[in-house]
Amino acid sequence: MNFSKENASVFEMTHNNTEANPPDLEILKFDAEDEEFIEQLIKAVRSLLCRKNIDPETIVNLGGFLHALERLPLTTEDIFMTLTLTDEFERQSNWQDINITGDQFRLCSGYRTYDPRAGSDWHTTTELNVETDNREGEYFQVAQWVEEFVDRANSESQEITVINDADTPIHNWEFDTSEDTWDRLP
Repeated sequence: MNFSKENASVFEMTHNNTEANPPDLEILKFDAEDEEFIEQLIKAVRSLLCRKNIDPETIVNLGGFLHALERLPLTTEDIFMTLTLTDEFERQSNWQDINITGDQFRLCSGYRTYDPRAGSDWHTTTELNVETDNREGEYFQVAQWVEEFVDRANSESQEITVINDADTPIHNWEFDTSEDTWDRLP
């Protein structure tokens, strides 16, 4: 998982077709210590696929998300996805997000409380923000965030949401499955 500009030139030299150039390989500015965190997140996302009641749309979106996660520190063109694990209790919820876009990676946390008399109050913090030219986040806070995310991923009580805001969706989920089409068979 150690990608660098040097590796990109090695990639170019080792391919037989010298006319074809590999796509520009942009690299997010992770620290070397971040590799361990990414490996833990990959394992946690893979564990989500083992949940008993996971729906097909979430499986497909997790696959696209996992593809981008496993490519890190390389960027993934045309991706704009967010994976959220949410815990709701009565009128409160708290969550953790992993956001991956073509040129950014973020780890966020948040909470929301609701009071019927006063309305909603919410707060979000970013623990890690990595772009191609910048990295913001303290090692200790990121380590705590990742540990909590892994725990959430292993808890069946956490709701999984994967949002794919890319221009090209992975799949069109608008097909109506309410009718039992098996009844149409002769």
